[in-house]
Amino acid sequence: MLDTRGVRFDVYAKSSNRKIFDCEVQTTDKKDLARRTRAYHIVLGFEALETETLKKSGSYKDLPDAFVIFVCTFDPFNCGRHIYMFRNMCQEDSELKLNDGAFTIFLNARGKADDISVELKAFLDFMLGKTSNDPFIKKLEYKLKEAKSNAEWRREYMLLLMREQEKFSEEVAVGEERGR
Repeated sequence: MLDTRGVRFDVYAKSSNRKIFDCEVQTTDKKDLARRTRAYHIVLGFEALETETLKKSGSYKDLPDAFVIFVCTFDPFNCGRHIYMFRNMCQEDSELKLNDGAFTIFLNARGKADDISVELKAFLDFMLGKTSNDPFIKKLEYKLKEAKSNAEWRREYMLLLMREQEKFSEEVAVGEERGR
């Protein structure tokens, strides 16, 4: 899914308790994930500011918590953990939290530590192509198979992919022209 600012979201969701989520799968380590999370938090913030609730209240206290989650098929920090969670805190006193509602989570499918639930481990294994008897994973496999066999969904997906590739090609051409 593309939003109007051209930032790609794989999954964008809102909860009923004032939380917004952007979750994206990363299969290639381009060494830019930290900066990308910052950009995604900015986009989520602007989108939240444009909601009717915030327009009416005019108060930043009504800004929802924002979660940017990257599910990686590689270890983004090379520390062997399955999960890396970040929040803003004071450098001089790590007990002092900013409480700005910004949460960043990296999930590493190749982690080695014993730091996540069995269910989350099954999901991360699924991301690497491994099978599981976990009920959620079985349901996910079924839904994925169902989606792949849906001709209309495949056509829409291919159309979206072609539009993205065309836009990328146009942007490359503009960049090359500017470079000349």
